[in-house]
Amino acid sequence: MTPHPYFYLMPRWHEISVHSLQTNCDVGYIKIEAAKHFRILAADGHTIGTTDCLIEAVNTLTTYYETPSRWRSHEPMQHFKCTPFGFIEVKQDEDGYWYVYRNSDHYLIRDGEAATFATLEEAQRAADLHVRDPLTDLASSDGLSWYIQPKFQMYRKCVIADDAVANST
Repeated sequence: MTPHPYFYLMPRWHEISVHSLQTNCDVGYIKIEAAKHFRILAADGHTIGTTDCLIEAVNTLTTYYETPSRWRSHEPMQHFKCTPFGFIEVKQDEDGYWYVYRNSDHYLIRDGEAATFATLEEAQRAADLHVRDPLTDLASSDGLSWYIQPKFQMYRKCVIADDAVANST
């Protein structure tokens, strides 16, 4: 995986949150356990390593995400995975249709409506294909894009502006 260009560190009490500006979510945490001793946690909270160097902690987290995460489930109608691009969920409704969510606030849409999928596998495949997509309303070649809640519209404009500046250099 290419390191995410929009990671930044946010200090909090006894931990440092590794946050993605593009997806507006925490992708991991670095717990400060003692002077110069850090425990590295994935976004779902499980420990992936320890180190005595903060830079190595960030590198460990980045390396962890080089291996694509696997789908997991706590119940048959809801499957999820943690990625450096957000927490991805695939949920089935009472009519048997599957929907794809990212960070709980965003979902895949097609033609302005929530995208539905007939099977779990089809929904997971769509999620895997679009997990790296920026949070914009621009549809990809298959017609899918992420719906952005109105409260995130200003954030989306900032990301598009950052991308335009980065691509002009």
